[in-house]
Amino acid sequence: MGGGGRGARVKYLREHPELEQTTRYSEFRFWWQVTNGSTPDEVRVLLEEPGEQTIDPVQMAALAGPQWNEIQTKTIKEAWFYPPAWVLYFDDTSVVAIVHKVSSMAPSP
Repeated sequence: MGGGGRGARVKYLREHPELEQTTRYSEFRFWWQVTNGSTPDEVRVLLEEPGEQTIDPVQMAALAGPQWNEIQTKTIKEAWFYPPAWVLYFDDTSVVAIVHKVSSMAPSP
């Protein structure tokens, strides 16, 4: 997953000083991570545009696989897929769930 780069993050933080008052601030500024609560704009700055976006509940469930049972109770409105394995689920304003898809070919722990 490509990122928006340090310059884009610094610019975003300057344009959104309110982010400093949130618990997501360190993840965004220091760790460059998307977390639950990240806004779509924050996600775009950190990860750029997703490979796919969907509002179709059937496709969102398929992307989540077995984790759908756990996250479907949230107010999910949209999913963004970042190949090869990350899916971010949004409500009306922010990320509410993050799913890491693991291939069936991956070694078992």
